[in-house]
Amino acid sequence: MQNKVNIMPDKTFWEVIDLIQLDADEPLEEAMEKLLSFSEEQIEQFEETLSRKLYNLDTKKHADGMSKSVIDGEEYFSPDFFLYVRCLCVAKGKEFYEACLKDPSLMQGIDYEYEFEELLELASEAYEEKTGHEMDYIPYFDYETYSNEKGWE
Repeated sequence: MQNKVNIMPDKTFWEVIDLIQLDADEPLEEAMEKLLSFSEEQIEQFEETLSRKLYNLDTKKHADGMSKSVIDGEEYFSPDFFLYVRCLCVAKGKEFYEACLKDPSLMQGIDYEYEFEELLELASEAYEEKTGHEMDYIPYFDYETYSNEKGWE
């Protein structure tokens, strides 16, 4: 259910993100362990904060020049791929995320070898493992591509 906007302190959020090891077999293992040490409310705050950060990157300027492929001779923009690139941008840490916010062209320089969709499930999986119940929290900020209407004007 959608609650009031209740984000996690930035320092705490980035401490969890810093535990992600992109080149490991289980890149989210340590981040998951950290989230499991949090309260249910803190896990929801992590989800809210992640959603807000992904939303902030959901702009035309960040999408320009990426996520395009050719299908049947037509150029195609993949909203899902763009979302996964934004996840990777966050997973690379605070410095890279903030640099991308200031300079959207940095998004084109990311090594797209990774599809980091799994970041989207981190909070819900931690919540379910901790409580035995599905997380029914709906963040205020929608991270799906095109949700940030002002960013696409």
